[in-house]
Amino acid sequence: MEKKQICYSFINEADVMERLGGNINLFNRLFNKYINSYKNADGEVKELINKKNYEDARLLAHTIKGTSANLGITNMREKAMELEKAIITEDVLEIEKRLRELKEELQRILTEINFK
Repeated sequence: MEKKQICYSFINEADVMERLGGNINLFNRLFNKYINSYKNADGEVKELINKKNYEDARLLAHTIKGTSANLGITNMREKAMELEKAIITEDVLEIEKRLRELKEELQRILTEINFK
């Protein structure tokens, strides 16, 4: 059995390592950039929504979705996808629900990172 290279439960290691050709150093660089870029993403989206800037909010959710998919962060990808759909409809209650879910997932990820 091959030893796991990625120690986080929220990452689909097989998926991301296949995508990155097994390059763990590349993964680490991309993952660190991801965390630094999106650690406050829920607040950024909320601020855009409060300003009724739905297009930029949708674009941020879309970017989080794609980046999460590329890094094998499946649950975050799903949360961002649902948030993006809600933003497209401009349904404020649905946006709030989906934003809360994204925030909870982000907090779960950050908590796990901080305990490693």
